[in-house]
Amino acid sequence: MLALLFPGQGLTLCNAPGEQVEPRAVAATDGVTVVWRDGRNGSDTDLYGIGVGSNGTRRSGWIANGSVLCGAQRDQFDAVLAADGAAGVW
Repeated sequence: MLALLFPGQGLTLCNAPGEQVEPRAVAATDGVTVVWRDGRNGSDTDLYGIGVGSNGTRRSGWIANGSVLCGAQRDQFDAVLAADGAAGVW
């Protein structure tokens, strides 16, 4: 399970089955974007991510438990993130 440390008891970003590891985060003007290696499909790992606003809520356009960013065949890993200066992430 991945969690960010927002005030209180934290914020669960993903509670999907399988292993979620190697989180990477980058700050945006309105919060943070987090990407991780995710084994929920059971056969290989994919990259998932989620955007969280500065108020601790999921940003518009992101789904609960993370959106699949790369689900190509075989394992996906070593995500690299960079802020684009306009509230987005590369």
